[in-house]
Amino acid sequence: MKTIREIKNTACQELKGNWSDPVLAFFVYLLISMAIGTVSIVGNITQTTSLMLSGSAIQIILGILILLPVSFGLAYVFLQFVRGDKYEMTGKMFCFFKNGQYGRSIGLPLLVTIYTFLWTLLLIIPGIIKSFSYALSYYVSFDHPELSADECINRSKEMMYGHKWQLFVLYLSFIGWFILGFISFGIGFLWITPYLQTTVSVFYEEVKADYEAYNGVTAENVETF
Repeated sequence: MKTIREIKNTACQELKGNWSDPVLAFFVYLLISMAIGTVSIVGNITQTTSLMLSGSAIQIILGILILLPVSFGLAYVFLQFVRGDKYEMTGKMFCFFKNGQYGRSIGLPLLVTIYTFLWTLLLIIPGIIKSFSYALSYYVSFDHPELSADECINRSKEMMYGHKWQLFVLYLSFIGWFILGFISFGIGFLWITPYLQTTVSVFYEEVKADYEAYNGVTAENVETF
């Protein structure tokens, strides 16, 4: 498996000359997040308890019904990006609203969130460790639509065995970029986040190759949608 430096270099090579679509896709995702966030802000401005409560409830509902599938789609288009499909990412980001996988794009993220939260209730550290165990669940789902949400999570746990520290180091290596993003009043994240998403997608490809080689899985055995 490649080192973290090599994985990041691969991500940079993928992005070289191809920044526009990844940045635009993340920008659209950001706009949707902000639009949903304004729902509760309106309630807070009015200082009316009923409006504040209803605004928060609506925000949660919209977050589940809209933002989760879009987040799922964002991870999907970045995986396709590192696999060579580098165009029209913004349009493809909404594919889960119409490809018969809408329920899955809500159920899997919710299940991952619930499991992580329950582990965090025990102690913070176990919650963090489990979040790394579940980190590849989305990507497993993209490659194996025949698996249930629970099976995708379990496959992620299997694949991440022995790789959790590497992913932790990968995220740690972005701290300098995150600081730069905050210094730039958040503008820098328009490029930093696509870089991170691309890097994690490359990381998945590396872990997947190791896992399949160890388990004797060939490309013909993998069903994608």
